[in-house]
Amino acid sequence: MTERRMKWRELVAALALAAPLCALVPQAMAGESTARENIEEHDHDRARHARERGEIKSLEEIMPMVSREAPGEVSHIELERDDGLWVYEFRIIDGKGHLEEIKVDAATGRIIERESE
Repeated sequence: MTERRMKWRELVAALALAAPLCALVPQAMAGESTARENIEEHDHDRARHARERGEIKSLEEIMPMVSREAPGEVSHIELERDDGLWVYEFRIIDGKGHLEEIKVDAATGRIIERESE
């Protein structure tokens, strides 16, 4: 295969990968709140699908585990994919008013990282 043809194929492959990202541009330009709503809906769908596939425990199962280890008021919960692992990220305000960030393996409920801010 000629060098020119290889470069052409690389360009086509790069454009094919970039096309889905281009679909996000109108959402981003429509306003921050609309984009945030779309992201939140997408996150909810990802979490639901992961739960249905048995890849993660539900928050109902995880919350008692986290509360035992880090009592306080939960101010934020996020589910993310980190190096192939589903991770719940909690931000908890303890009884003294300190903010603590706790990362939990969403499949097992095991705390994998704990950081006070």
